[in-house]
Amino acid sequence: MADFLQQADERLTHLELFFGALDNALARVYARLPRGGLPDEVRLVGQITGPDCAWATTLPDVIRFRDAGPGETLLSWAAVPDPCCWTTELPFYYRVRIELRQGAALLAQTERLFAFRRLGAAGSSLRFEGARFVVRAVEMQRAFKIDLKPWRAADAACWAVRPDDELCEQASMFGVLLIAEIPVGESTLRDDLSRLARWPAVGIVVLEAQEISPRVLERRANLLLAQQIDRAAAPAVSIAPWADLLVVDANHPHLPDLARGPLPVLVRRSVPRPTSVAAARGECDRLQRELAPLADFAGYIV
Repeated sequence: MADFLQQADERLTHLELFFGALDNALARVYARLPRGGLPDEVRLVGQITGPDCAWATTLPDVIRFRDAGPGETLLSWAAVPDPCCWTTELPFYYRVRIELRQGAALLAQTERLFAFRRLGAAGSSLRFEGARFVVRAVEMQRAFKIDLKPWRAADAACWAVRPDDELCEQASMFGVLLIAEIPVGESTLRDDLSRLARWPAVGIVVLEAQEISPRVLERRANLLLAQQIDRAAAPAVSIAPWADLLVVDANHPHLPDLARGPLPVLVRRSVPRPTSVAAARGECDRLQRELAPLADFAGYIV
């Protein structure tokens, strides 16, 4: 029995939370878990509580999940009235508690932050809450303290290499969009995507150009995947089939061609170590001015 309970705890690490239909009146939230030989009477139950926001007064509600019935996976859903979406200005989030139960017996449970975030790519632009959105991002330097107040004050997104859960949680509750760079191969990518997809603040994951199997991308949820184009000059640039957008060095010889392509382009420039986030944010604006004659890009990163 102890082994079974330990396996149940490990299994909940594969829990997926995602939303389906969403409008101003109602949203549906789903909790899904691979069945993997679990008995038919095992089910997912739980509740979603919220919204909460550090920058607004809210009236939290509690909504219970409903079992969706038999199927290839365990699936439960909750209908959230008047959903509040996560934005950098008002980062509304919810708390979800999910339990794995067999009859009345509790096998395992987990708690997560959850948010409705409408960030996507449309043609050569990014869209956030239905409006065109231009990213200005500042890289998290080792010299910077993990304190996101300067990022929020500068109205800047934060580029971080494999951000840990502490940074992801702080950004989610504080209202700072995270761009996560994952400099690894496919062997750990599936787990990285699964972990990052849990956090409301993580909107874009940056990967090196590579072939990625559909199985690895199953756990990406609503993350946008950015292909980082190698800086080395080449006769042509190969765009990966999984890419939602591109990250291109400001001095890349193919930048003009990519600017006319079908995907949003974020332009990145390395600058001498900035003295502050505010100073780096100013470099984003300078980069935008310099490149304005070429194109109006989807974002600028320093």
